[in-house]
Amino acid sequence: MARTLGNALSIKNYQHIAEACGPMRAREMLFTARLLSAEEALQSGFLTAIIDEEQIFAHVFEIARQISMLAPLTIWAAKEADRRTHAVEEDIPFNDVLERVYSSEDFAAGVQAHREKRKPQWKGK
Repeated sequence: MARTLGNALSIKNYQHIAEACGPMRAREMLFTARLLSAEEALQSGFLTAIIDEEQIFAHVFEIARQISMLAPLTIWAAKEADRRTHAVEEDIPFNDVLERVYSSEDFAAGVQAHREKRKPQWKGK
C-alpha cells in the first residue's frame, strides 16, 4: 500500500493483521511496507500450507474433495460465521444460521446416520 497505490486499509483490516501476526510485526509490516516470506506468512497464520507450484492443482482438488464429503449446511454455516465475524457490526446475529442448520434434513440425516454408525448422505437441505 505505502509502496504501491498509497491507499489505506479499513480499520477492521488493520485489526485483522494485528490479531493474526501480533501488534509489533503488524507495525513493522505496515510502517516499512516489508513483505513477509512464505515461511513467515505460514508461521503468522496467513497461510495454511506452502505448496510446490507443480502440486498446487492436486492440493486444491484434494481440499475440494474433502469439503465436498462434508455436510453442506455445516460448511455454509462455517462460511457464514466467518463472514459475520468479520462484519463491522458489534452485535453479530447468528441464530438464523443455527436454526437453518439444526432444522435441516441434513442434520436429521446426520443424527440418524450417527445412531446407525454409518456415513450420512448429505443433500444440502
